[in-house]
Amino acid sequence: MNNKEKNSNKYTTNKNVFPLIPLRNLVPFPHVEINLTFGRPKTSMAINVAYQNGKKVVLVAQRDPRTEDPKWNDYYHTGVLCEIEQ
Repeated sequence: MNNKEKNSNKYTTNKNVFPLIPLRNLVPFPHVEINLTFGRPKTSMAINVAYQNGKKVVLVAQRDPRTEDPKWNDYYHTGVLCEIEQ
């Protein structure tokens, strides 16, 4: 692969990158089915991206549920890879 081909693939989608959704007042666990309701616009966008790319998201617990627009340090960095069923 030459440099031009490498640069043209610079922004391709990686199949191991998933939308991240911080959850308020909830800690998700593996192999547990839960029903969730989402209200933040960024969360809705993450769900839409997941639906278009394999229906998988990463759920993490948010440190302070009052934070409306959580950043990197506002949620725990260990989460659960989930598949959306509906």
